Amino acid sequence: MRLFSPEHMAAIAATGLAALVLAAAPRRLSRPTTLQIARALAILILAGFVIEQITYVARGEWSARRNLPLQLSDAVTLVSIAALWRPRAGLLTELVFFWAFSASLQGLLTPDLPDTFPDVLYFTYFATHGGVIVAACLLVLGLRLLPRRWAVWRVYGLTAAFAALAAIGSVATGGNYMFLRNMPSTGSILDPLGPWPVYILGAAVIGLAMLLVLEGIARALARREEGAPRSADGRTGTCGGRSAPVRAVRRILAGVLAAMLAFVALLGIEALIAVQTVPDDGYRAPSQAPRTFGDPDARRSLRYVVLGDSTAAGRGAPYESGIAVLTARGLAADRQVTLTNLAVSGARMGDVRSDQLPAALDIAPDVVFVSAGANDVTGLTRLGSVRDDLEQIVQRLRDARREVAIVVTGSPDMGAPPRIPQPLRAIAGWRGRHLTDVVREVVRERDLVLAPIAELTGRRFRADRSLFAADGFHPSAAGYAIWVPVIQAALDRALTRRDTPPEA
Repeated sequence: MRLFSPEHMAAIAATGLAALVLAAAPRRLSRPTTLQIARALAILILAGFVIEQITYVARGEWSARRNLPLQLSDAVTLVSIAALWRPRAGLLTELVFFWAFSASLQGLLTPDLPDTFPDVLYFTYFATHGGVIVAACLLVLGLRLLPRRWAVWRVYGLTAAFAALAAIGSVATGGNYMFLRNMPSTGSILDPLGPWPVYILGAAVIGLAMLLVLEGIARALARREEGAPRSADGRTGTCGGRSAPVRAVRRILAGVLAAMLAFVALLGIEALIAVQTVPDDGYRAPSQAPRTFGDPDARRSLRYVVLGDSTAAGRGAPYESGIAVLTARGLAADRQVTLTNLAVSGARMGDVRSDQLPAALDIAPDVVFVSAGANDVTGLTRLGSVRDDLEQIVQRLRDARREVAIVVTGSPDMGAPPRIPQPLRAIAGWRGRHLTDVVREVVRERDLVLAPIAELTGRRFRADRSLFAADGFHPSAAGYAIWVPVIQAALDRALTRRDTPPEA
């Protein structure tokens, strides 16, 4: 499922609405009715957990390496069922509060879920992860079953004990529960913490910090509870008329602002992690000297120019396995092809226009392939500037040679590279799609040919880590091999269109 897609946002909205309703319900409903609601929620969460396991078994996908209940989100799922069945202040409620707003909340916001609506696993995933968050709101905010003194240390000790159990399970099954054997294959906050097992100690410190923050929130709730006046029926309230709603609105707005600032800070940290932890792949820029492919005695010849960024330059794989050489060989099946690759790693569309285009105009090419856009996504280039730059590239190429065939790709699927951690990766994917939409508009208006690599290959890149190079950002040789048929078909289509005389 694509992060922050309509299906994902619907699940987040449903969880938030349910949490708000059940947090307020105990103040308006009787205790027996509230208990019935709590038990109904427990049954819903249990059903989601059981149906998920049954589904994996029925599909033949269940594995002890992945599906044992040894993730922290599994633990809080089971604990929440018991806490909801007999709500009371104590250890179970404390575990639900601290674990739900750490592990389960992260799972809700950045789900690692290949299946989407209306697949049954979509519903079971959010019934458990979202249901646990709703349970925490009902128990702590609604029933006021607040964590007791020293709760954070009890929860931290049990978290460490559960991690030890997960470590034993990981060793026994060959799995990677709680990422105790290896760091995530995607970029994450664990990346700067060092190699195994150093990053585990760093994660333990970060986990403790999160629990302490949650404890501070619990203490604030406790102080508010102790200081709030009570009405004749014993319910907490205020005596200030409109003051209570006004203060509630102000608290909500302050919370939203704090959440926005925290989200922006998280994106900044993730961007630094993605940039600072890229390994040195020994990349060397390819020669820009012309290179000939095909039969030198062929009756037809073709001047082929490649413009663009690191993907056009073949970074991440041996140059001979990159798209420039492979497409040149494809074009040379029945003609002699002279390839000139002017692409430069790191180039944006504006760099293609200013730095690469002048050399291309001197060649007077028959066909031009433009692969740029990824750096415009990560560099936050204005989409209007991308459009203007691409239009100028097309116009100047056609001014130099009217019949030139032009193929463009737009942005690759920027929601796929594991080097970019979530949720930053989801935002990059969203922006990449918008950039490609801009490129599509130019394709339609200027009669170009689009090679839709993101649309036709993005799903495969998201599912198969081996399609990326060691840096987790550029395609590997296998990844470029996935792109080549799409690009080759676009080049053939562009040349066919160029060589076909218009109908009278």
